[in-house]
Amino acid sequence: YWSIDSLVIFTDPISSYIETLESLFYFYRLTGDPKYQDMAWEIFESIEKHCKTEHGYSSVENIMDNQGDITSDFQESFFFAETLKYLFLIFSDKSLISLDDYVFNTEAHPFRLSTPIKVQVWSYLASWSPFKTLFSEQ
Repeated sequence: YWSIDSLVIFTDPISSYIETLESLFYFYRLTGDPKYQDMAWEIFESIEKHCKTEHGYSSVENIMDNQGDITSDFQESFFFAETLKYLFLIFSDKSLISLDDYVFNTEAHPFRLSTPIKVQVWSYLASWSPFKTLFSEQ
């Protein structure tokens, strides 16, 4: 994973955060591993440090410019609809918009499934020894 402090290839960190946070949300919900929450928190701290302005959050004009204000003075609508939604859900109880009951569209809007599925890992499964062996770091 990455943080904005070491990012050198993307030109718009806010846009890049969305897909990363979405992935971290799914990884956390499917594995229950808190390392994905830790990664999301680091991204949140980077957003606060580099993108927060007096009246909202802005994209970054030039990530290579470390002199002065690097924000673009423009807040994308997806920042609230997607970025903050995934951050909120990563730190929410797994029963809130459970992946067993909902699917998200490409704009991060949840849609209730007509028939629930069992994809989300619950605490009892995460502590089950074969599961821990399967997903433990090598």
